[in-house]
Amino acid sequence: MESVDFVMTVLKYKKDAAEFMINTSESANNLLKERAKEIMARYIAANSEDEVNISSKVRAATENHIRGWESDSPFLSVLDVQVVLERDTAKRVNTFDAAFKEVIVMLYQNLWNKFRTEEAQLLCAADTGRYAGSRKSAYAVDDVR
Repeated sequence: MESVDFVMTVLKYKKDAAEFMINTSESANNLLKERAKEIMARYIAANSEDEVNISSKVRAATENHIRGWESDSPFLSVLDVQVVLERDTAKRVNTFDAAFKEVIVMLYQNLWNKFRTEEAQLLCAADTGRYAGSRKSAYAVDDVR
């Protein structure tokens, strides 16, 4: 059971890595928006404390851009995060890959061997008549229904 738990935990780790990056970029977006508002209030807004000399067209465009800036909108999409994680030179998201592959192979082999053992027992029971409906295949449709 610990092998299955390990596999599920590693899959969650990889999913969490992407979610952490997206959530962090969402926080960064909000912080950057607040910083942009501060700069706007100090330098761009009409009659601001340290107003810079810019055209009204540029001032309006800047104000509109900040006004239309969405909060809680991450910089990174799921596809962007996948690219970033693939290009990570430290390969942090792949920390458990070797162990994960070994456990998956072991689980597959265990399940396959258990299936083959169960199949052999069913076929032997069918040959000796101890199986209800003698000579049924291990894959009989009636068994599935």
